Amino acid sequence: MSFERPDNRHPNGPTAVTPLQDPVTFPAAAIRLFELTLAEIEQRLGVGSLEAIRAKHNLALVHAARGEPGHAVALLEEAAAAAVDGLGNDHPETLAVLVDLAVATVHTGQAALGLRRAEDLLPVLVRVLGDEDPATASCRGLLGCDHNP
Repeated sequence: MSFERPDNRHPNGPTAVTPLQDPVTFPAAAIRLFELTLAEIEQRLGVGSLEAIRAKHNLALVHAARGEPGHAVALLEEAAAAAVDGLGNDHPETLAVLVDLAVATVHTGQAALGLRRAEDLLPVLVRVLGDEDPATASCRGLLGCDHNP
């Protein structure tokens, strides 16, 4: 396992990725541990807590990176519902989850639904987060528009 040294001299280069950091090779046991941690966070803090929403969002991203978009969409839909209810429509975490939901939906083969989600979301992203935010850029990239309207 590699690690970042305090003097920034990494044995495999400064951007080396360990097996635990690579979602494609992420061990099933580690994913199960994340699922158990998520369940405990939701039990202790509630499904609408920022910590629970972020944990579910991150777990969904691992599944998406592993080529499991259906699993990712299910988790992102749950995270999106919890984020809207717990944080509100305009919260940055809610918007980040919704962008990733649109992307994952496209990857499940439901391009029309994913693109419709992105089209509906883009004006909100621009209004709340601005043109330069990574979530706005991701949404624009999904829609195929590389520049500002």
